[in-house]
Amino acid sequence: KRVAELELAAQDQAFLAALVESSSAAIFSLRMDGTITHWNASAEQLFGYTSDEILGQNVRELFPPDRHSDLDEVVKRVQNHQLVRSFETVHIHRNGTPIHVSLSVSMIHNSHPKQMCSIVTDTRERRRLEERLAEVAEDERRSLGRDLHDTLAQQITSVGMLIASLRDELPDGTSASDLIEKLESNVHRMQKQVRTIMVGLLPVDLSGGGLPVALERLAEDTADVFQVPCQFVFTDDVPLRDDFVATQLFLIAREATHNAAKHARANQIQILLSDHQGIRVSISDDGIGMPSATEESPGMGLPIMRHRAGLIGAELRYETPAGGGTIVNCYLPLASDA
Repeated sequence: KRVAELELAAQDQAFLAALVESSSAAIFSLRMDGTITHWNASAEQLFGYTSDEILGQNVRELFPPDRHSDLDEVVKRVQNHQLVRSFETVHIHRNGTPIHVSLSVSMIHNSHPKQMCSIVTDTRERRRLEERLAEVAEDERRSLGRDLHDTLAQQITSVGMLIASLRDELPDGTSASDLIEKLESNVHRMQKQVRTIMVGLLPVDLSGGGLPVALERLAEDTADVFQVPCQFVFTDDVPLRDDFVATQLFLIAREATHNAAKHARANQIQILLSDHQGIRVSISDDGIGMPSATEESPGMGLPIMRHRAGLIGAELRYETPAGGGTIVNCYLPLASDA
């Protein structure tokens, strides 16, 4: 009976090995210290390393230095018996090219010593499609904003001018003049509503001051709407010429600022824009802080901000200083066409 059990276990192991080897997904296993112990053919194709080259090496070699914290987080979660699903990070190809990937990592049960299995999905094509879709949506939104400005807004302005001319022709105190005042009030309200819609459709106007002006307006609106002091600090001239990139940076800043005002119970918010070997937008507050990266926080908007950062090739990080509060940093390496 014991022999039969061993033979069955060997068959199961051979089946699993064949399944892993024939999978179109890059799959590798590693010890808890990061030593790579198995490397399938798809992993060879994705990363450019053969099994002979990579086995026995540490998985940290597949991560850029600024992503080592991602590896530490994954290992910690697996050690806590969590199944890591769709963890977005960056790996490095043998030739040095960054590869945006999604990881699913779990413990291999009954392995001695303990090992993990990592299934790696190349997300570069998906990201390219997402970027293109986002650009199309942004173009449509801007087109709608321009149409709104060129037609409805100008027509409302013309109506307002006609009403003002009519008012000047009527004596004060008559029922007609009272009606004219009501019409003027309604026109002014409509103009304000249209301007609000246009700001939503065209949050960043590169021809009208660009990102600095938009962020300064965001600080003013935040202070006005949420009654929380919000300061905008602009330290450098930001050479940003791409509407899509500027809009995504603005939307990230708006999400972080509104989170601080609505959820973090902040008493002071600062929006910082600087340019030092790349564009940095930083939002800091003195509120109660944000949950740890391992906690689910759908109301905090982190997935949205990370997604927008990914669309433009930026890096989004947040920290909760020991003294309290939250700092959200979005860093965009400056490309020649930005």
